[in-house]
Amino acid sequence: MYDYDIYISLRKQVNLSIHYNNTYYRTKLKYSLYIIITISLGLNLFSCKSIENKNELPKKITYKTIHKQELDFKKKNVTGMVYSENLKSFWIQTKSENEPYLFLINPKTGKTKDKIFVRSTSFGWQGISNYENTLHIGDIGDPKRKRKSIQVYSIAEGDIKDQFTVPSIKTFSYPRGKKDAKAMVYHPKLKQFFIFTYGAKKSEVYSISSKLDKGTLKKVGEVNLQKVTDVQLSSDFSELLIVANNEVKVFSIKSEKDILSVIDTGMPIFQKRLNNCVFQSGCFYGHKNDLCLLVYNPIQNKTFYTLEQKEGYY
Repeated sequence: MYDYDIYISLRKQVNLSIHYNNTYYRTKLKYSLYIIITISLGLNLFSCKSIENKNELPKKITYKTIHKQELDFKKKNVTGMVYSENLKSFWIQTKSENEPYLFLINPKTGKTKDKIFVRSTSFGWQGISNYENTLHIGDIGDPKRKRKSIQVYSIAEGDIKDQFTVPSIKTFSYPRGKKDAKAMVYHPKLKQFFIFTYGAKKSEVYSISSKLDKGTLKKVGEVNLQKVTDVQLSSDFSELLIVANNEVKVFSIKSEKDILSVIDTGMPIFQKRLNNCVFQSGCFYGHKNDLCLLVYNPIQNKTFYTLEQKEGYY
């Protein structure tokens, strides 16, 4: 009887030990699984957040300089340039008073192919756009703020004959006071001219319908850019190029109806600054929105341009 009691007692102790051990390992296993699941969820959460952040940031563009060429005329006051898909050449304008000429430039050699006299005034040519082989020249410069009105001259390339052309003329005025501006861009989808004023702290933006021959500009916003000297819209309306404070910036446009919000709220997809030279102008060319950047070197007193081929995004 005594031996049997000992046997029962030992068996209970063994069962109890097994029970405690099983409970211990089950608890340890649950705790380990909890840690693994927590870490896994944490990594997934951080991973999703990282992906969201990547989507929120715009892609950056890289360009490769494929050509650098000096212009064959000594003009440091070039104020605008655009590419002509029709003529496979660049149109360049200057701001020389009472010299209303356009220069057609060979992209490969930098040589002047044609010098066109535009029968108009040229108080301050400071903006040029080209869409469907029609040029729009902004005579909008007014550093002394004396002009009562500004003009936009429109020229169809097919109407240029014997180095001479007669443009259609539109006359506009500002709603309040006189303004100095150095950049104008035409938006074909909106049928609007956009004029960017020149300022040390910011740029006011005015617009007006291209269907009007006369009218008062409407202020549509302000952008936090200093000393804006050129604005260009790509032919597919997907990118906006701005030259401001000796820096070139390219923005990706999310909506064809809004080209201003990307400047203040968006990050540029391309950005380049010069130290010893001056960016005079820039434009898109080709079907891939490659760039042509016009630069003046004050030390050498030379104007040259670089052709920048788009390599890809990162």
